[in-house]
Order: sequence, then C-alpha cells, then structure tokens
Amino acid sequence: MKIFEKTLKSMSKSDIVMLCPDISQRTIERALKELKDTQLIKQIGSGRATKYIKE
Repeated sequence: MKIFEKTLKSMSKSDIVMLCPDISQRTIERALKELKDTQLIKQIGSGRATKYIKE
C-alpha cells in the first residue's frame, strides 16, 4: 500500500516488482489480491494489460 500512497498513476505488477526487488513476485501477487479484496486499490484491465490504482 505504501507504493500506491506515493503515486497517483496506475501501476502494473511488473512496476511493483521493479520497485521492490527484495519481495518475491508471489508475495506481491498476494498483497495485490488482498488490497483489491478490501477495496483499497482498483484493478484496471485484465491479463498482461492489468494495472492497479489507489481507490
């Protein structure tokens, strides 16, 4: 969530992986799902074009 608080633009999963190289991709995927389920972030698009933005 800290990453989304610092930016107003949408971010892809690969953007987040590059910003947090010490966190595994699977952990990032779980965190994104949890944030989406609690409606703190919103998913835009699907598949490879998926982006996430702060709600």
